[in-house]
Amino acid sequence: MRRLRRVSVGVVALIAMALCAAWLMFQHIPAWYRPISISAQGDLHRVRQDLSGTYDRLDTALMYANEPIEFHLREDQINAWLAARENIEPGTKDWLPAMLSDPFVHVESNGLRVAATVRREELKTVLSARLTFEARPDALRMRMSEVRTGRLPIPEKWLRAALADLTNKLPAPKNLPAGRGRGESPPDRWDRLLAGIDLNNAVVSEYINRPFRIVGLRFEPPVIVATLEPLPR
Repeated sequence: MRRLRRVSVGVVALIAMALCAAWLMFQHIPAWYRPISISAQGDLHRVRQDLSGTYDRLDTALMYANEPIEFHLREDQINAWLAARENIEPGTKDWLPAMLSDPFVHVESNGLRVAATVRREELKTVLSARLTFEARPDALRMRMSEVRTGRLPIPEKWLRAALADLTNKLPAPKNLPAGRGRGESPPDRWDRLLAGIDLNNAVVSEYINRPFRIVGLRFEPPVIVATLEPLPR
């Protein structure tokens, strides 16, 4: 009888330790996840200027280009734009479900790790996923994998069900830039991201009305390097 009690106590202790470890993994905040706060008006002005200057650099590079060019974007730039997005373009407010906040992009050598804080009632954790890309002649292939809450991986079966449910509850955002390629931007079903979707890779620079397409994409942390091919006007 005593032995049975000891075994029972040991099993309970192991279960408690496992639950505690799972909870700590669920609550884990990745070291790279550091959302930017745009609080002062001066900060917002600086971000606006940087975004405008980036468009200007792109237009200048494309204006007289007759062959592919490389264009660089830094991780800190992208995250500053994300933090200020609602102040710069109010229509971007519906890009994320209400339960998600503080989006962040982390540049890795083989793609992007995207994350946001998720809140459900009293629960709070960091939801993250890896995005990989493949530039094709007429589309940019994007695939999502390694979805986690904190450090805990989400089983693919659960993830497919959650994304399918999200498709029914939340239409894909309608304020994303539209391209002119073969792809689908945005996807009509969120769960298709797991197998991969083809995004439009042809875009028109509005100011100079110069079409181009993304023919290459590589990642040199903390920089994204896009190879852009000018197209006939």
